Amino acid sequence: MNKLGHGILQLAWKPVLKSIRIGGKKLFSKKYLLYTNTALTVGLSLTGDVIQQNFQICKHKNRTWDKTRTFHVSCTGFLVGPFCHFWYMFLDRWLPGRTLRIVFKKILVDQLVCSPLFIGMFLMSLNYMENDSWDKVKQDLVEKGKTLYLADWIVWPPAQLINFLFLPTRYRVLYDNTIAFGFDCYFSYVRYDKVYPQDDHTQEAESEDTHVMTTVDKEDSDSWQLHVNSEQLITCDKSKSVSGDLCEQHIFS
Repeated sequence: MNKLGHGILQLAWKPVLKSIRIGGKKLFSKKYLLYTNTALTVGLSLTGDVIQQNFQICKHKNRTWDKTRTFHVSCTGFLVGPFCHFWYMFLDRWLPGRTLRIVFKKILVDQLVCSPLFIGMFLMSLNYMENDSWDKVKQDLVEKGKTLYLADWIVWPPAQLINFLFLPTRYRVLYDNTIAFGFDCYFSYVRYDKVYPQDDHTQEAESEDTHVMTTVDKEDSDSWQLHVNSEQLITCDKSKSVSGDLCEQHIFS
């Protein structure tokens, strides 16, 4: 029975696997490769930002999912996807071969030329879609661009060693996007690293924690001393309710 079930399963999956192979060859053919690479980049950019936003919501940095931000991040894929597609085609024609010397040359050129252009396009395209000022554009390129570029040197040289050493040109962007999935989350985090306004209950709780830190010390049987924010001392009559009208307030010099 087990052999029979296994045989039926193989027969059922055979046409499915065949369709996947045919579809894969078509998607990664020369005719459709640009569209495939662009769609992969857009889809993974979108997914990376959604995951990053959910993480920020869990950390109370975001209140809700910002759909406009996700749309903007995914739109960057329409720019950087074709860029990576044509970059790898150019690099493989300019530096053909898979020897270690050629591979290390490709990695060096990729890091010195492609990475800064990629990061610049990502940041500036978001600046453009969000109508940022030129001062904001320059600030993002200097501060956030530097952070992203340093991280790029940690992640991509070893990843590109595998890419350039073993994979054909048509699969480079697919591999690139697979590795970049986690890096897309980091790109989104660095670009939108800010604290969003929190809800009223959270703000009230924080206000109580930071601005109304009080300690009550019993001075004698007739009065209490209430220390507020280590700056004010309010002496109140114990037998009466504590209010501004019944308390003598002393401000420390």
